[in-house]
Amino acid sequence: MVKLTMIARVTDGLPLVEGLDDGRDLKDADFYKQQAKLLFKNLSKGQHEASRMSIETGPYIIEGRVCYLTMCDHSYPKKLAFQYLEDLKNEFERVNGNQIETAARPYAFIKFGPYLQVCPCCHCDWDSTDALLGQEQDMVTESNSQASCYGAGT
Repeated sequence: MVKLTMIARVTDGLPLVEGLDDGRDLKDADFYKQQAKLLFKNLSKGQHEASRMSIETGPYIIEGRVCYLTMCDHSYPKKLAFQYLEDLKNEFERVNGNQIETAARPYAFIKFGPYLQVCPCCHCDWDSTDALLGQEQDMVTESNSQASCYGAGT
């Protein structure tokens, strides 16, 4: 289950929009927000990590000048989390793309918030989940095969 989603501008760490789950785990929300803001602060200082990564804070994608971050239950498949972020990125860019650089205040795109509540539910189709998990298993197997081929000399 997706607990928190945040979108921020990478250049200055400005949070653009956030969305919480239904509020059942509100005690954890402050911790998640603090972790996300720390990541955004580091990114704004030029401490860029990979453009697509899953860290302790949660899976994130950096596309151009924007970071899309989600925090999920540990049991939530990473493949689904990244698919959610890709869908979110596409919609956010479509709706707000030309306004991102001019946003001057935190949470300037609050009107996009309801999409953050609806979009994770689109990734709860268990037939799709099984198919994505099969792909994820293939990726892990392929990655392990490549590591054993290329890792010997390093």
